[in-house]
Parts: sequence; structure tokens; C-alpha cells
Amino acid sequence: MTDGTEVESKHSSTLTAGLIVVALYTLASLFCWQHLLEAGVTTHMYRLNLGDVGQGVWFMGWLPFAIGHHTNPFVSTYMLAPHGFNLLTNTNFFLEALILAPITELSSPLTSFNVACIAAPVISAGSLYFVLRRYEMRRAVAFVGGLVYGFSPAVLQADRIGHFNLTWMFFPPLALYLIDRICFRQTGSPLRLGLVLGLLAVAQFFSSPEILLDCVVVGVPAVAVAAAANWRQIASHARFALAASATAILTAGALLAYPIAFYVTGPDHVSYVNAAVAPGATLSSLVWPSGTTGHGFLVAPPGTPLLHRFDLAFVGPVIVLLALGALAFARRHRAILLLWGAALWCIVCSWGAATRPTGTSHAFGWHAPAWYLVSAFPLLRNVGWLRISILTNLLLALLASITLEGVLTAWRAAHGQASGRVEGLIAGAAGVLMAVPMFIGGRVPFAGYVDVSVPAVLRSIPALSDGRPSIALILPGSGPFAGTPMAWQAIAGFPYADYDGYAWHPQAGSKTGVVGPLPTVLVYITAKAAETSPTVVLSAAQRRQIGGAFAKYHVTEAVVIDGYPGSKQLTRVYNQLFGSGRRIGNGEIWNAARIVESGEVRSPVK
Repeated sequence: MTDGTEVESKHSSTLTAGLIVVALYTLASLFCWQHLLEAGVTTHMYRLNLGDVGQGVWFMGWLPFAIGHHTNPFVSTYMLAPHGFNLLTNTNFFLEALILAPITELSSPLTSFNVACIAAPVISAGSLYFVLRRYEMRRAVAFVGGLVYGFSPAVLQADRIGHFNLTWMFFPPLALYLIDRICFRQTGSPLRLGLVLGLLAVAQFFSSPEILLDCVVVGVPAVAVAAAANWRQIASHARFALAASATAILTAGALLAYPIAFYVTGPDHVSYVNAAVAPGATLSSLVWPSGTTGHGFLVAPPGTPLLHRFDLAFVGPVIVLLALGALAFARRHRAILLLWGAALWCIVCSWGAATRPTGTSHAFGWHAPAWYLVSAFPLLRNVGWLRISILTNLLLALLASITLEGVLTAWRAAHGQASGRVEGLIAGAAGVLMAVPMFIGGRVPFAGYVDVSVPAVLRSIPALSDGRPSIALILPGSGPFAGTPMAWQAIAGFPYADYDGYAWHPQAGSKTGVVGPLPTVLVYITAKAAETSPTVVLSAAQRRQIGGAFAKYHVTEAVVIDGYPGSKQLTRVYNQLFGSGRRIGNGEIWNAARIVESGEVRSPVK
């Protein structure tokens, strides 16, 4: 009875401590998102010129909508209509959308997206905390390690700009732990470990296939090096490892066979996105601000404040020094050398195409490893190499935790059991020294949120006579630099299919992907509306050309929202094509079905 009571008490203590840790991580995340909480989680989203945030809201709303309407969630014609696009070849996050579907249904996809963003660092940090506790590290050390990983700039900056598929980083720590159990420690049932790893891989595929691929790029060489260094133990470890690996592969393969086939051969799939390996982090990124992340639209212009020059690879000098300190324990724990080797591999992979001393210099003396990897394995062309910094942060956080655990163990050995409070203070001080530079590099707290209340006119777009959604051409368009219209469509419950959009989809006659709709007259008139003369009068030829485009692409509704560049000009154009529109709230709508059906074009309006 006593033993049972002790076990129950231990479990209760572990659960209580875990809940306290989750609460502390949640408070830290709420601090990061404090301005969103002030603005309103149900009404606001992060303000950026990029469409990624709005696209994320769209993805969050699409899955429950597709399930509720019994349509294939992997492909959609509700954006980039009537052509459509393949969601599996875009940065979807089916897992998170499914988990948060109740919030989406009860409130809106905007609410669920914002809740998911707040939860992301908590989930990421909590996953490493769990792993470190499984390695029997002190709770304070595990808490600090989780903080360093889950609140790193690689996670927080990606989260903030809508790259939500790079934020729920539960898979890397858990996969690392399972691979250690399978290949090295070999404790427990190999079949059960393989089953868990396989299911975890499936979950990650539906959260972010890119991160799954990144883990393969790092994990396969690391395991191969470990096997070569311990070749005498291969025979004794092979049976356990093969049984677990086969179970993982069979589990993941059975569940992902159809999605992967759809990913590779499905309608509107994209073979590859990047034509070449993009630049990534720089030699200084790890410990010092970098002037550019290597992505063209995120290049820091001259005069950019220091705060905004940190890229995703930054972790800070304190973390790096503590990670280096783990080498002092390498004689007793040879795995530390393997962890450092994997961390260095992540660092050089994060450089992308070439080595660069700083972000403001594109000079390099040789191609970086990623360039050679892509040459050998074209599939890796789609990897965003800067994002592999997430794995760098994981390994450095783990190494820093090993150092901190070793220091506290030595302290206890020297000062006895009565030093628990001092140990907590040491761990807390180390956590502060590590967290403050990260929060600065992650630009915490976040600011800049925009109200995304849906214009009433978008909720009033009628369906076709057979119940199918109308295809609408809307100003402002949902291009790569306008995310709000995509959020509007999702929040409104997808009452129409949008001719515009922002997604990778195949260009006619090409295997590469393009962003946004196919170049047509319809795209031209919305894109150039602001440059059109306020007194424009269309010629008969122009009316026939535009009207023919409406008919060709089955666009039956034209909508203009007031207050945007070109709103007045495009309103005049539509009045000449369709007659007077119908005003609803701050927008106006024209029914183009007449042109679609008969090609009728009205006389010009003077």
C-alpha cells in the first residue's frame, strides 16, 4: 500500500508541476501577443503587407468547411477559381485546423488561427520540456530548455508573419527522443516505439511536410555517423532498430499513401516551388543581427533599426556559450559530441546556397552544403533552408540544458541536499540571460493588428441557380500582398469562389508553381484599377474583351469595396459593362451572369 501511495503521490506531483509549467509558458506567450489580446482575438489579425496571415486564416477555415460540404479537402476551387489549387503542395496545416475546428465552428477561423498562434510556443516549449524530463533533468532545467526552444526567434518570427506551419514544433523534440530510444538506448517495446513514431510522422506531415523533410535531412546523417562511430554495436542493436523502423515506416506509409500520391500526382499539384537554392542565414546570424534573411521581400532596407535586423537563425551568445559548455561532459556522455555534430550540420545547412559573412554582404568563397544536396536530391529544392534553424535551436537548447544540469549537479555534490532553492535561482538566472536576447531578436511583444470585419457585400454574393457558389472578382484582390480578402472569405463562411487568390499552383504548360491567379484581362483590370483615369470610357473593343474574359472564366459577380486604390475607377468600368451596381454597406456588386451566358455588353456610360 505504501508503494502504491508513493507512486500515486509522485504522479500527482508530476501532473501538478506540468500544469504549472504550461501555465508559465502560456503567460509568456500572452505577453508576446498582448497587443493582439488588446485589439481582440476574434476581430483582428497581424498587419503585414504579405498575404501569408490571411492565407493562414483561409486554410484554418477551409478544412471544417470542406468536411461539412463532403468535398475533398486536399484540393479547392474556392480560391483561384475556376482553376483551383492543391492544398497539399501549399503551406497548409490540416492537423491544427482539425484540432481547432470546434473553435472555428463556434466563432470563426480568425479566432481559431489567433488561438493557435498563442498556443504555438506553448506546445513547442512543452514538447521539449517533456523530453528533458524523460531524461530525468530537473524541472527548472527542463523549463528553461523548453523556453529557449519554444520561444526562439525561429518559431516566434515565423508565427508572427503567418508561416503557421513552422510554429507547432512538437515533432522535432519527440522524434529525437524516439529515435534515441529506437537506435541507441533500445528500451521498451520496439513495435510500440515504431508505432508512435509512425503516427507522429503522420501528424507532422499534416502540420508541415517541410519540417518532416528537414528532420530527415538532419536525422539520417546523424544516425549514420553514430552507427559508423559505434560499428561494433550494430549487430547487437540491429534487430530492435529494424523492428521499430519497419513498424514506423509501415504505419506512416499506410496512412500517408493516398495523401503522398495526391501530393505528387493530384490535380493542380506543384512539382517544385524554388528554381534554385535561396540564400539563408549568415555566418554571424547565430549570435549577432543580420541585415537580411536572404529572402527578397524581407531584405532589410538601409536605415532599418537594429531590432528588425535579427533573422530566424539568431539564438544569442549566452545560449551558444552554454551549449559549448556541454563539451566539458563529453568524456562521460559521448552523445554530446553527436548532438554538437548535428547542431553544426544544421547551422551550415541553414546558410542555404552559399556562405555569407553578414546579411549585408552576398560575397561567398564556396557553395554551402545545401547547394550540393539540392544538386543530388532535387526534391530538396522546396526546402526553406533558413527554416532549418528551428532544429539548430532545438539542439542548442538541449546542449545548454545538459550544461545547466551538469552545473547544478556539481553544485549539489559540493553543497549537499539543502541547496534546492539556490539551484532554482541559478536555473532562473540562466533562463533570464538566455530569454532576454531571444525576445529582443523575436521582436517581442508583437504589435500592429488590423480589424478584419467582413464587408456586408461579401456575405451577400448570391449562389448560382443550381446551388453552386458564384465565382467573384473582387477589389481588393487576394494576391500575395493582400491577405485580408482571403480572411474575409473564410470568416464569411466561403459564400463564393474567389477568382483571385494567393497560392502555389501550376502555370499552363509548366511544372513550376506560380503565386496568384493566371495572368488574364480580369487580373489586369483589378491590378491596374488605381492607374486608370477617373473619367475612363471603354471602347466597344475593350468592352468585348473584358466581357469575353468574364465569360471565359465563368466569373458571374464583380465586387468593389470602397476606400481602396482604384475603387472609384473600377466602379466606373463595371458600370459601363453591367449597368448600375447594387450597393450593400461599403461595397457594390454587379451581376455578370448575363455576359457569362450571352456575351451581352452594354453601351458606354458618358
